[in-house]
Amino acid sequence: MSTLRKRSDQPAWFMAWGLDHSRGSLFPLTLADSRDYFSYMSRKQRARSRYTGWLECVGFLHHILGVFIEDGYHNDPYVKGLIRQQLMDRPQRKQSRTFRVKEIIDLENFLEELQH
Repeated sequence: MSTLRKRSDQPAWFMAWGLDHSRGSLFPLTLADSRDYFSYMSRKQRARSRYTGWLECVGFLHHILGVFIEDGYHNDPYVKGLIRQQLMDRPQRKQSRTFRVKEIIDLENFLEELQH
C-alpha cells in the first residue's frame, strides 16, 4: 500500500504541472513533456528525490499499469544530465563523530543509575 501511495504523488505533481502549463493530454508520456517537466523542476529547485522518483514512477506506470511511454524515455541524455547535476550539487553527508571518553563514562554512569 505504501508503494502505491508513494507512486501516486508523482503523477499528481506531473498532472498539476501539466494543468498549470496548459498542456493538453499528458498521456502517453513523451520525451518533450519529460524535458519540459524536468526543466520546470530544475528552475523550481526541487529535491533530487523528485527527479529519481518520477523516473521510478514512470517505470511503475509502464510496467505495472500499462501506460504507454515514448521510446527512449528513460535514456534521454537531457534528463540523465539533470539527474547527474543533482547528484553533483548534493551537499556532502555530515559524518557523525566518535564519543569522547568523558561522554562514555557519563553514559555508563547514567545506565548504571537506571538499573538501581
